Amino acid sequence: MTLTEKLEQMLTPVATGLGYVLWGLEFARHGNSATLRLYIDKADGITVDDCAKVSRQVSALMDVEDPIDVPYRLEVSSPGLERYFFALDQLVAYVGQEIRVRTLSKGIGRKRNFMGHLRQVSDGALTLEDETGQMHVFSWGEVDKTSLVVRFDD
Repeated sequence: MTLTEKLEQMLTPVATGLGYVLWGLEFARHGNSATLRLYIDKADGITVDDCAKVSRQVSALMDVEDPIDVPYRLEVSSPGLERYFFALDQLVAYVGQEIRVRTLSKGIGRKRNFMGHLRQVSDGALTLEDETGQMHVFSWGEVDKTSLVVRFDD
């Protein structure tokens, strides 16, 4: 089990117990330190007080469990309007919405970017329709990052 998986397993019950969804988790090492970033969500949105509440509970648990072997900074925030998706099943509620997908190209290692409307999520893949009407199917394993695109009318 990776450290990220261990942290998700350990911290999901904390968020759930406080009435939130642990939308995602990022852990990044920076030399001799690290950043642990949690994204929490709930139906009516996230406030600064929500982030503080989760931060206090997570800090207490992390002090006891001590799963990270370097000094780290804890950040708790909302996934925001242009949220990143951490799991394929998170995309189901956004079918029909505009998304951005970044993939790693097979064989050459370059990242490729796509934008369009999410048309389907099934069988471990997502289908994106670009502005020309072309359909692109990406298995979740080839997706590097995907996020929601929010546009405001002028």
